[in-house]
Amino acid sequence: MEAQGYFGKVPSVGDFVFRALPVRMTEIWASQMQRWLAAARPVGGASFQKSFLTSPVWRFALARDVVSPEGWVGLFAGSIDRVGREFPFTVMISVDLDPAARQPTATIDAFFDGLEARMLAFMEGQASREELVAGIDVCAEALRAALEQFPAQGDRELLLPRDGEDMLCLSGPAEHSSSRTAYCWAGAGGEASRLCLWWHDDTRMQPAALCVSRGLPVAQAAIPFLLGEWLKHGWTLSALPIRGEAEA
Repeated sequence: MEAQGYFGKVPSVGDFVFRALPVRMTEIWASQMQRWLAAARPVGGASFQKSFLTSPVWRFALARDVVSPEGWVGLFAGSIDRVGREFPFTVMISVDLDPAARQPTATIDAFFDGLEARMLAFMEGQASREELVAGIDVCAEALRAALEQFPAQGDRELLLPRDGEDMLCLSGPAEHSSSRTAYCWAGAGGEASRLCLWWHDDTRMQPAALCVSRGLPVAQAAIPFLLGEWLKHGWTLSALPIRGEAEA
């Protein structure tokens, strides 16, 4: 089933806003985001809301059976509702993509750059709901067509957690992959299935990052997604892998 839409909070509304996403999937996503927030809030202390609202806009690709039978790509940004309660605003598009076989981040970026601008404008009250919906629909159709043409990649071109790792992240200037630092989060180290990709561009507060996880990241591992500073929040240094487009 193809679907695309949004879910989350925006400053102009006092509760959740949503459109056209499967209910069960949004429930799973909401529970995950609440766990991330609950883990990060006490760590961020008095400055948490500022850090959350200025955190990078993350882009992601989820394998099938992570949040629903479909695979998904999307992006989320820190936000609040009208009374100041924090919760990310997320746009999601169902796609036929397995991150264990294909990691076309550059292809997705080509479509998400414009969609991100439209999403942020909507969150800030500078674009209407209709304008956001139209942007999502156009992006979804074009992106699905582009991904159909993207070939499977060889193992040497894929970013994968090593044995004994649940997540691997590269952080540093996006245009200079050799200068990136690798961090890992140790876990069960299961099979390379249900992989998820997470990435963002350089921002004023944080360098670019590209992560791959086995399923959705556990709450403690996801704290740097909202606050940065990988080593400070339980991650360890790892050897830098040599990859293909996954580092582009």
